Amino acid sequence: MAFSDYFDSVFPQTMKSVRIIKSRGALVVNVRSLLSHCAIEGLQNLLVDQPEAIMGCVALAALQVVEGQRAEDAKANSKKLTIRFSGFDRITHGKDLKANLIGKLVCVRGTVVRASGVKPFARGVGYETETVDWQSIRIQQKLPDDKLDAGRVPRTIECEVTKELVDKVVPGDVIEVTGIVKAIQSDDSKSRTKTGNTMFLLYIDVSYINKAAISQDERDYVDSDEGDDSDDDNHDRQGGGKESIQLTRKDLYAIEDIHTEPQLFKLIVNSFCPTIYGHELVKAGILFALFGGRRRQENATSSRTTIRSDPHVLIVGDPGLGKSQMLSAAVKVAPRGVYVCGSSGISTSGLTVTLVRGSGADFALEAGALALGDQGCCCIDEFDKMSTDHNALLEAMEQQTISIAKAGILCSLRARTSVIAAANPIGGHYDMGKTVSENLKMNGALLSRFDLIFILMDKPDCEMDQFLSKHVMALHAGQRGGARGSERAESVFSQRSNDWRGSSVEDCNDDDEQVKDEPGRPLSERLRMTNQDNLELIPLPLLRKYIAYTRKYVHPRLSSEAAAVLQDFYMALRTRHRSPDGTPVTTRQLESLIRLAEAKARMECREHVTRRDALDVIEVMTYSLYDAHGLDDIRGGIDPAQSTSPVSGSRGKSASIKRFVAELQRVAMANASSIFSYQQLYEIFQAMRSGPGGLPGIRDDFSSFVETLNNHNFLLKKGPRAYQLTTFM
Repeated sequence: MAFSDYFDSVFPQTMKSVRIIKSRGALVVNVRSLLSHCAIEGLQNLLVDQPEAIMGCVALAALQVVEGQRAEDAKANSKKLTIRFSGFDRITHGKDLKANLIGKLVCVRGTVVRASGVKPFARGVGYETETVDWQSIRIQQKLPDDKLDAGRVPRTIECEVTKELVDKVVPGDVIEVTGIVKAIQSDDSKSRTKTGNTMFLLYIDVSYINKAAISQDERDYVDSDEGDDSDDDNHDRQGGGKESIQLTRKDLYAIEDIHTEPQLFKLIVNSFCPTIYGHELVKAGILFALFGGRRRQENATSSRTTIRSDPHVLIVGDPGLGKSQMLSAAVKVAPRGVYVCGSSGISTSGLTVTLVRGSGADFALEAGALALGDQGCCCIDEFDKMSTDHNALLEAMEQQTISIAKAGILCSLRARTSVIAAANPIGGHYDMGKTVSENLKMNGALLSRFDLIFILMDKPDCEMDQFLSKHVMALHAGQRGGARGSERAESVFSQRSNDWRGSSVEDCNDDDEQVKDEPGRPLSERLRMTNQDNLELIPLPLLRKYIAYTRKYVHPRLSSEAAAVLQDFYMALRTRHRSPDGTPVTTRQLESLIRLAEAKARMECREHVTRRDALDVIEVMTYSLYDAHGLDDIRGGIDPAQSTSPVSGSRGKSASIKRFVAELQRVAMANASSIFSYQQLYEIFQAMRSGPGGLPGIRDDFSSFVETLNNHNFLLKKGPRAYQLTTFM
């Protein structure tokens, strides 16, 4: 009777549940709402211990209410009604699924790692056989870092779904499944005895799938207001996309408060990985990858080339500068993130996809890191340690698909993910006399797919080391966010920022009334938080929901002013690269600028890309180019991702070193010997200094010049006053 009263109060509010019963023969019932309306003693324990009996009673009550309201419609009770319980918050860990839970209702959270094909399954055999759609999925438990079992393989759980739940998830989805634990006989021949098969395997007969699964930290953040949401909201959440995250009324109010912040860009950048001091522009680049650009809707009837909207970021630098920490923070704040380490022996299949044989002659696909990160981010640490698997990333990073052709199966999987990678240079220290490709021993085809390449170098600096040490000590002392910068620190950063700002950004003035900061100040200075700033950092769970909200609802478009700024900068690069040693600047750089500008507008929850967004993106890209090759090369219009020579410009010290090494290679080839005496090197040096073009940027101290070539591994000392050219093949 209590169940009937509950449905009498629910069904008159909306006819959506009645339509679901008629079309699918299933009804989703919120457990919290049911328990609050039904005053039955011990109902919660009965629901856990005897779920099938409770489901039968609830189904009977629902059918009676529907039959009473729609007596003329016989379809409501023509089929058996399936009850699916949602909102069951008692999460069970994979290690706790044992024999004592057989027949009980549980809720397990994990990542889908395998999904079989859909097959017909006979539910009942009688005068008329009833068949339903059936599918088997395998999920891998997903727990917070502090609850992981150290030294143990993550547990996997087999699940069976039927009817309208089939094809609801794909490998890579993070879900919560609510169902009844059951046992099935194992097919393993080792478990067979004289009396038959005595080994059983546990699986979950799924009753409800929630694709908008949230972590335990986010559960702690959400307060009791979440219970005010209606059942219709819960129905809609089930059909959400891969990035769908439960947003309560409180979350929407918090997102609105974030949007009203006048210094929103500065607030978000400083809220991301606050334990790492500085590197504001690097953090901004990572956030651009997390927010992503506007995704173009694919048209099946159109022959247009697919343009990716997810930026890729590469961080190269000396050890101990926080690269891994920023990657870990990116995975935690991303609505959907995967973290892998190249030094742990990851294979090509672990990155892309694996074709495995299932039961019988069926094959199943097991998703790798890139497929699991679809519509999210894939963070790869120790990127330089996995050189043998770099070719597997080429298709996924540009075409955003993973093609497989094995065992007669030809298919392509989506890999719409932003790759955020961190790498250490060879030798442990970045050599500015070499390119990014030479420092990482990585081909230019892969590097050209990164929109931003940041170089972090550990240069001794007394003032900066003092500020950094204060920040680290404050973190260990328990101060949230560490120590804030002082006016003196701000002046030091400002001086450095002004050193690398190129003329293309320096000459642009912004008159946008929405911008509260001074347009003449460099972006790194405007993003840096000082003691005078009264900004409250965004909590990580809320920042994660803010990113998910903007990715789903905000789709910025380029304005005419922003397009003109980006086009002028691109044309300037095209014009300045004309030196014979320059690397061509292609439309790939222009597409990168557009993606980053759209990500900047999405970060501030705007539907249009402004001129200020374009200028900020140009400044970040200019900083990236400067770090890779120096200011002179930036003004020469080079592309660090595609460069395969020490520098691409014709000016500066690096260009002179390149020309000198090229001349040594020519002489070595003519003499068929890579050994040079000190006197031979001096004669070649003097001839080039007095020749056309000279050696700009090189001082008259020849011994220091030879020592520089030796330190940069261009020359190898082979005895007293004898050197070998290492680049001669």
